[in-house]
Amino acid sequence: MFPEEAPPIAGAVAGAAPSLGEIGLSERLRYEMEILHLAVSAHPITLLRHGGACAGAADSRLFENDLEPGAPIELVGVRDAARRVRTKRGETMLFLTLEDEYGLFECTLFPPVYRRFAESVRGGGPFRVSGRIEEHYGARTLNVETIDDLGGEEPLLAEQSGDPLFPSSFAGWERLE
Repeated sequence: MFPEEAPPIAGAVAGAAPSLGEIGLSERLRYEMEILHLAVSAHPITLLRHGGACAGAADSRLFENDLEPGAPIELVGVRDAARRVRTKRGETMLFLTLEDEYGLFECTLFPPVYRRFAESVRGGGPFRVSGRIEEHYGARTLNVETIDDLGGEEPLLAEQSGDPLFPSSFAGWERLE
């Protein structure tokens, strides 16, 4: 039915395709973020860890398992969810869920901290947060003392912050006070 050898295609070069070589994880992630708007090969925080922007920061495994309530910790994560609420006194505070390559962690920015860092949390992130671990009813949260927007450390992560496919996006974030 089919000929044993297909006729040659005009202009085709005979032989095997050239080897393109292996690219590093950081470069692969940058291509994925640029083209697909999501990281397939690894978590986006991997870009920051490889670039050194997470130096000194723990990961969520330590937060969840190894430290006692009251212990200080510094973490880095992309925004997964955020919710502003008003206190009884009418002040604004923020509940922020961040994600690193190992899991989710909940952060609480009480009114004085939220007022001080409101501009930072409006950015696209990822964020470096530091504070103390609290535990209530078996659930751990990070009582945030400082928060920094690291979007400038890895431009591709910052560029994706408004994209609904990117995990750190939060619809309506720009409307926050």
